[in-house]
Amino acid sequence: MSEEPGARTTARRERWIGAALATSFALNVAALFLPFLETDAVLENPKLYSLPRSVALMWDAGLYALAGLVVAFSILFPFAKLYVLWNVWRGRYAPQRAHERLAFVERFGKWSLLDVFIVCLLLGLTGGQFFVDARALAGLPCFLAAVLLSMVCGEALASRAGLHAPSLPARRRTFLLWLAAGVHLAAVTTPFLAIDSFWLSSNRVSVTSMAHSLFQLDWAAWAPAVSVAAFVVAAPLLALLARGQGSAAWTARFSRWSMLDVFLLALIVYLIEGKSFVPTRIAEGAYWLAGAMALSLLARRAARR
Repeated sequence: MSEEPGARTTARRERWIGAALATSFALNVAALFLPFLETDAVLENPKLYSLPRSVALMWDAGLYALAGLVVAFSILFPFAKLYVLWNVWRGRYAPQRAHERLAFVERFGKWSLLDVFIVCLLLGLTGGQFFVDARALAGLPCFLAAVLLSMVCGEALASRAGLHAPSLPARRRTFLLWLAAGVHLAAVTTPFLAIDSFWLSSNRVSVTSMAHSLFQLDWAAWAPAVSVAAFVVAAPLLALLARGQGSAAWTARFSRWSMLDVFLLALIVYLIEGKSFVPTRIAEGAYWLAGAMALSLLARRAARR
């Protein structure tokens, strides 16, 4: 039986998905071997950090839960997601099963960037320091590109399957949305960490200043800088604005790319595990970030009532 012209056209249009998935797989494999970060401290030899080495250091330090978190989301999950996306693209699942598996991997895809945001925090804190320094290496943009490619492919396949079909317009809670937007702007511009060491410059880091400082570093830090600006600063705000306009489709689209929650978890991980390299204390912006996350969740629940 000959293939319908429309089916052939769709297949040709979606060939890029197969190429993108294969590229993402290759980048994920490369990211397991390429170092993400080089740290250097006075009187110490430079140290290289990759994904496996980060896990080993956490495990040796007794941070078993954190090590498991990085293994699950930054090492195992990207390959599991690619496996699901490849089989969906090739049509190897029944429609209902494809829908269920796509929904699962799309829900957790953004959490693979947890390790990227931890590295961003370290780079932002060490910028301009004399006694300590950190430099982004090729593994960081390599892994980031792998994750973002898989997310774009997931969006395309989920849209084809009707997974992201617009729901009924949400109820608009104007005051709550404006409040959430205002708190979000305060959260991303107020310093949330401050260096707490006599030997180091007293850097105070906000989300926006961190993105700006990353742009001043080597090329390997530019993609993470864009990710912080786009997914931590812009996407959550755009999701709130779309919700205020009553656009269910755009609200859902921006919400899937909003990563304030991932960034907050990265901050918690850094406070537990990273302070040994750069001693820090929480500044007022951390509470603003927590408040922004809480108000965003509250606005989402209120819109559904």
